[in-house]
Amino acid sequence: MKPFLLLLLFVTLPLITQARDVYGLSALPAPHESLVDCQLGVPPDRFEVHVSCGNYSAEELIVTDYFVSDFSFYSGLLNGDLVINEFMASNATTAADQDGEFDDWIELYNNTEAAISLTGFFLTDDVDNLAKWAFPTGTAIAPDGYLIIWADGDTDQAGLHAGFGLSGGGETLLLVGPDGAIVDSVTYVDQQADISHGRFPNGTGDFQDMDATFNAENTEGITDPTDPELMVSALAGDLVVNEFMASNDATVADQDGEFDDWIELHNNTDAAISLAGFFLTDDIDELTKWTLPAGTAIAAGGYLIIWADGDTDQDGLHADFSLSAGGETLLLLDADGALVDSVTYTEQTADISHGRFPNGTGGFKDMTPTFNAENSDGIVSTRYPTLGGVELTLFPNPSAGLINVQLAQAYAGDLRFRLFATDGRMLRETILGQGGTELSIDATALPDGTYLLSLTDGWATNTHKVVVRR
Repeated sequence: MKPFLLLLLFVTLPLITQARDVYGLSALPAPHESLVDCQLGVPPDRFEVHVSCGNYSAEELIVTDYFVSDFSFYSGLLNGDLVINEFMASNATTAADQDGEFDDWIELYNNTEAAISLTGFFLTDDVDNLAKWAFPTGTAIAPDGYLIIWADGDTDQAGLHAGFGLSGGGETLLLVGPDGAIVDSVTYVDQQADISHGRFPNGTGDFQDMDATFNAENTEGITDPTDPELMVSALAGDLVVNEFMASNDATVADQDGEFDDWIELHNNTDAAISLAGFFLTDDIDELTKWTLPAGTAIAAGGYLIIWADGDTDQDGLHADFSLSAGGETLLLLDADGALVDSVTYTEQTADISHGRFPNGTGGFKDMTPTFNAENSDGIVSTRYPTLGGVELTLFPNPSAGLINVQLAQAYAGDLRFRLFATDGRMLRETILGQGGTELSIDATALPDGTYLLSLTDGWATNTHKVVVRR
């Protein structure tokens, strides 16, 4: 399948310069007759551009410049097809490289029936340096195949050895496409020696601590982060931790008007599930830390909010612990003490939730909160690169009507601004064209409250909090 991307090409002929918007790899009609038959093609197995225009030869055409305005190119093409499948950040005795060294390792998996070339791809553990280690030219991963990269810094050794090691204390690992788009990523916390962290089910599921399956399919030998004997509940996958917020400054208040941490569960089944005697905990050494009260249930296809605030004397469901904004592990266990679901996260941003997308089944991502409702596609990434070179002022903030945006200087490309409600609904969308420095967003019809303003150039994203108050 040929990829889809948007290119702005500047094609030069003698005394002619014509800007062309090209969609789906075929040119739009051009106003100048000399360029009517321009075509843009990409071979299915290579990522390079071929341009032809009418009777002009390739030697007569000069592509003077181009701008890729859809930086989700590789993320869209390979989304879910090529994944980080498993890794080990503390390898004491599990598997040795060709020199007999027990180093960190990363396993990729190809979910497709076709080989994927990795020429031009990168691995990194630094979101500020996405091109930290490049795959050697000619590297490929076989259909339905696995590929091991040793993360040891020993780039002079034979085979695939990345120029960095993994931190046993936790960090973010990213697989990056040739255009700089994120193909896959995983954020993790403290790792145990000889316990890997991998996707289950293999190639598609969430990351879980497990018995290592080096260069092979991840099996059901799932372990708890610290207790390999912890059983997995029969409700795993049916009942999930769907979303949470560990730093709630102004998103949603409980019945007493307090902006506390919250946890959202979701029932993926068509039947109600009793939660009487179930447990929530943020302490893997105290699995029964807080018990859901007798009579608690979650409706078929429904959602349930638990406030994590320690205020157990308040009405409703209030766990006796708070979530750490600095990162920890949250676990849900059934009445028998078997693991239903868990999520391990790192530092959180105020009023940005961490939830599953697609709703109820996908991996965890930073997102615009969708409190007690389906997680929408209004995702705001705070793990991917922030948008550099954009200094702006929002005024007035709080606003009673228009929200004015003033850039300190013009940006090199178009910027898309989207205003989200805290339930994930996109309320406003506008484009600030290349060279522009000012725009206004009409909030006069919006109710008082907190909103999130996202701006993106198609790849990197920044998010700002906006308050409407009259």
